[in-house]
Amino acid sequence: MSVYVIAHFRVHDREGYLRYMKAARPLIAAHRGNALAADDAPIRLHEASPDGRLVLIEFPTQEAARAWIDSPEYRAVAWIREAATETHSVLLVRGLT
Repeated sequence: MSVYVIAHFRVHDREGYLRYMKAARPLIAAHRGNALAADDAPIRLHEASPDGRLVLIEFPTQEAARAWIDSPEYRAVAWIREAATETHSVLLVRGLT
């Protein structure tokens, strides 16, 4: 069953965030992840939430998603995102099928 990592954050260092994305993309792919969406201005249909970027990444299994986020390679670059953004939430959501 597919799972999705949904991250919501505000970027305050665009250059740092771009460096993070360049380093993180191959690590996501190496763990069979697929970035499906990224939006700096998602349309709110209901209650207001903080402004920021929303990212949606699909993984084939929960184990693959956790292997990515817990991998030493990802941990070595995660600090770049942490320094360049203010994170509102990072969620792991199970797919329906």
